[in-house]
Amino acid sequence: MRLRTTACTATLVIGLAAFLQAALPGTAQDPESAPPAVDEAHDDETPLAVQMEIIEESMSKLRRTVRKPEQDAQSLELLSKIQTAVIASKAQPPAMIARVPEGERSAFLAAYRKEMIAFLEQVLAIEKALLEGDHDTARAAHKAASAMEDTGHETFTDDE
Repeated sequence: MRLRTTACTATLVIGLAAFLQAALPGTAQDPESAPPAVDEAHDDETPLAVQMEIIEESMSKLRRTVRKPEQDAQSLELLSKIQTAVIASKAQPPAMIARVPEGERSAFLAAYRKEMIAFLEQVLAIEKALLEGDHDTARAAHKAASAMEDTGHETFTDDE
């Protein structure tokens, strides 16, 4: 009976650990699905900057792959990376928040989050179009998302 209880307890612990790894951000076993950690190359960057770099690099690669139906699998992988980085980013305040007057910070952060949500919606539109085999719509949605990226950087970053 003791051996059976120990085996059941071990099974529960393993199951709970697997559940927590899947449910909690940044704890997934598959390194491709986990949000990237700050590595040595990014030591001086904020967590938001690291995520934004992932978005920019993936969007650049996606610009090439979204044109070719035979690269849909790669495009969908890139879209997953972008979506994960956007979700991680929208909760992080931009560095310039310190220079926004205190009375305007709440509105600034709300505008930032809404912009990130709109960008995520555009990225989801790319994915949906690819899944439907509509590459013209996917390319147009990518172009719109790229434009949002540029205007977002103009609005929510500064060169100081």
